[in-house]
Amino acid sequence: MSKTKRLIELMMTVNAKRKFTARELAEEFNVSYRTILRDLDELSELGVPLYSEVGADGGYYVLNERMLPPVLLKESEAIALYFAFQSLQFIGALPFETETGYVLKKLYSYLPNDARMRIDTMKDRIVFLESKSCTDRK
Repeated sequence: MSKTKRLIELMMTVNAKRKFTARELAEEFNVSYRTILRDLDELSELGVPLYSEVGADGGYYVLNERMLPPVLLKESEAIALYFAFQSLQFIGALPFETETGYVLKKLYSYLPNDARMRIDTMKDRIVFLESKSCTDRK
């Protein structure tokens, strides 16, 4: 198994387990203890929120904000997702307002330059209107 594939599978495994030891993972992935420690360090550097405790009942824990594995999107899907998230900014009283802004920035920054240019061009042509709820109409 390639290192990249192992890291992705490791990310999914630790998210599912929530608590584990490096020895358990080394056995499960059929690699050395030192290799798993290096892999866990890499996952932590990539943003997986890991916490470790030493001692008899110690081990690794994934903190509350789990990282999800990468999602492969076609460029057209990513652009559609961008505008879907952008439209949410115009609806009042929805939760996750801050997160929506972060997702927009992340999605935009990871797109290739030509896709960002397509979005920039489309921004000038797409307008989101704020609709009034049924209770506001009288």
